[in-house]
Amino acid sequence: MSQKKIFRFTDIGEGLHEGTIQEIKVKVGAKVEEGEPLLSVQTDKVASDLPCPSNGVILKIYIKEGQLVHVGDPLMYIGDPGEKLDEESVVTTQQTPAVQTIETTKEQKTEDKKESASNEGSSVVGQVTVSNKLMGKIGNQGEELHNNQVTDYNNLIATPLARKVANELRINLSQVCGSGPNGRVLYDDVLIFKRNRLANEINSFTDKLKKENHVAVTMKDIDHSSDITPIRKQIANSMTRAHVNIANTMLVFEVDVTELVKFRAKVKDSFKTTHGVNLTYLSFFVQVISLALKQFPIFNGVYDEINEKIIYRGDINMGFAVDSPEGLLVPNIKNADYLSLSDIAKEIVRLSKAARDKKLTVNEIQGGTYTITNLGSTGAMYGQPIIFYPQLSIFGLGGIEKKLYLDKEGKVASKDMMYITVSADHRWIDGADIGRFAKFIKDQIELKFYERNF
Repeated sequence: MSQKKIFRFTDIGEGLHEGTIQEIKVKVGAKVEEGEPLLSVQTDKVASDLPCPSNGVILKIYIKEGQLVHVGDPLMYIGDPGEKLDEESVVTTQQTPAVQTIETTKEQKTEDKKESASNEGSSVVGQVTVSNKLMGKIGNQGEELHNNQVTDYNNLIATPLARKVANELRINLSQVCGSGPNGRVLYDDVLIFKRNRLANEINSFTDKLKKENHVAVTMKDIDHSSDITPIRKQIANSMTRAHVNIANTMLVFEVDVTELVKFRAKVKDSFKTTHGVNLTYLSFFVQVISLALKQFPIFNGVYDEINEKIIYRGDINMGFAVDSPEGLLVPNIKNADYLSLSDIAKEIVRLSKAARDKKLTVNEIQGGTYTITNLGSTGAMYGQPIIFYPQLSIFGLGGIEKKLYLDKEGKVASKDMMYITVSADHRWIDGADIGRFAKFIKDQIELKFYERNF
């Protein structure tokens, strides 16, 4: 059986490693053509149709609707007309474990090669190649193993993040079944082990209550759990990567937005009549931050950990956080620095609606270079936004409040004030640069740049 004829699930977007089969559009025996949609997948944050890679006939379908699949899993076997499929050689299990959520560094890759070369033979467990040294601790996820079953804990292969999380959760890594190359224990493996162990503890507790009290125990009597959605899992992975990999620091500036508030109040009705959308404060800040990123290009950069380089992005694709029913989504406005204020406002409305309706495309969530989060939408004045790794910075937009002050004549007056927050990766961006970047934005707002660009 040719492996080339097996149509597998591939990574269709940045960091999108798993998805749920929504609809299978073909049946076994159907003739298909290259580019024809075969199935649709809900992948973390977007729904996408997967096209047929070549002309042929569907000889086998490995998946079913509602099934969770990972990158590398077989979806269908596409054969030639008249070809007979050898059922004994057909793939019946997932071929690739969940993709590791933390990228492997060059040193880790070298270490893996050395480990593979030194292993004395290997066995296949669930289609994952595992060294014989590790076979003693491979069992069902969550199964408790006795200490005497582990003879070489120091040589156990695990990612740095898996070791860190296991230590925090007080989990013995030797009891975790690794799904990575050569039995390497991944971050997801540790979480699965923790989840299954908790489930076992709940079941054990339930059985104990039944025996002692001779009464039926329902879920309302004890703690219960819910499945983690793909989107929430992606959010969790992103937050973990940011926490582990970024030295986050932030500066907060107070901005006088009195004139901006007046200007928006004056033009918002005519703006909506002309362009069909509301003119939000976020639109103004997307425009001014795009200008600031041209003056301070490192804030539009990303850190290439593998090659140890700072990549200065040529495009300015402005991401903004959307609070959707499924969780936090971050679509981005392509080439925001070339758009007018009305174009920016329209894109914010369009992308926000697509996010809430779960209709974002892969292109609309990938390729972002900088991110804004509107903290004021929740009523917060300021906060510490978490950088969207591997970006180097993020901007927090606070709420507007009136503050009293004494004018030049000594009379009490009021101003509309707002806090802006700039968080940055302190490993690569100094505090002084953060201050200059934030002050540039503050000055442009207070000098009414928007009147020149309206």
